[in-house]
Amino acid sequence: MVGSGFGICRLCPVQTAPLREVSEKFGAFDKLVGAPQFPLRLTRYLGCRVDAAQVPPSRARRFVCGARFRDAEPVMLPAEWAGVGHVLTEPWIPKELLENLGVLLGLLDQHAPDGLPHKREEFRKYGLRTGRHEAFAQLLEARAELVVAAKLLGAGAELKIRKDTPDFDCRIAGRHFGVEVTTRARDDIDGVLRARLRDALASVPECMIYLRRLEPPVFKLGPAQLDTMVQRITEAVAAGQHVSIPFPEAALVADVMPGMGIGPEVNVPAEMPQDWDVHWRAAARELTDTVRGKAGKTYAVDSVLAIDVSRLGWAGRWPADPSWTTIFGQVLDECDWGPLKGIILFRSPLFDPANPTAQLFEALCVRGGEMAALVAALLVAA
Repeated sequence: MVGSGFGICRLCPVQTAPLREVSEKFGAFDKLVGAPQFPLRLTRYLGCRVDAAQVPPSRARRFVCGARFRDAEPVMLPAEWAGVGHVLTEPWIPKELLENLGVLLGLLDQHAPDGLPHKREEFRKYGLRTGRHEAFAQLLEARAELVVAAKLLGAGAELKIRKDTPDFDCRIAGRHFGVEVTTRARDDIDGVLRARLRDALASVPECMIYLRRLEPPVFKLGPAQLDTMVQRITEAVAAGQHVSIPFPEAALVADVMPGMGIGPEVNVPAEMPQDWDVHWRAAARELTDTVRGKAGKTYAVDSVLAIDVSRLGWAGRWPADPSWTTIFGQVLDECDWGPLKGIILFRSPLFDPANPTAQLFEALCVRGGEMAALVAALLVAA
């Protein structure tokens, strides 16, 4: 299931087979996407778009299958992680996600690594930020660090949480190394536009806006250009116009269909990429800034960088395969790593509907020597 982008050039080949075996155990993407009762928006991986399974805050209902809802008993996270006013206490957050986070936070509390109070404080502060979308997005990024920490602890590593770099100072079997964790969140413009339209048209659920792609894909667009696109679409909706609006600067065409939506919010589906090779190469290039930024830092101990790519184009939604994981690996090979001893690309599902509390982790690509191979093996083995 997981592509063998690892094992090329810099990774010790002996590590490739065990990693693939463990990834087959943990990889649940095909099950998620293949489950007809499970809404696709909820199958997105860690850092999935902020609008995933979003229900207007006034509605205390949960997705359960397809577009159906049910009332659900609230799931409360520990107050030291998410107290009153925290975005995770809002009713639109899926119950399954809260259950999964509850297990994750409980694992960390159980192990109680040195420096954990600092992470709790960060998690609380992120959830209190102005704007629920921004707060939720920040928490999804924080979750990447917590997942990696829990995996390392579960594999038996002695872990210290640092306030500087790397994020984690680890020791196991006489080895001493660091792990720095970050995310790369960059949707195609269709994802950014979708979130903006759901905010702008929150009171107009009976509407569908289908986004058709032009090529090559666009990952970056200025705020002013996005504002103009949203304004043109909302004006067409307000006028009841069924119209196709081209946006060549965004490589999209918006088909506006008022009165044809279903569900509690405006529907904004998007066409899949027409040229997957172009999409993967454009997405992979987005990693260069991330690696450059981390390579410019000073590390207290020799460290490996772990990058969550769950919100990088379709990397969080498409079954892992060498056809695209190899492209990501090639981009990493071309980067200047600075003091870093290796790089691991990964994704972690927010939850598996068949087992919501399972902490899933999928290694997509590993670059580096013995230290990178060791860290990757620990992460997928726990």
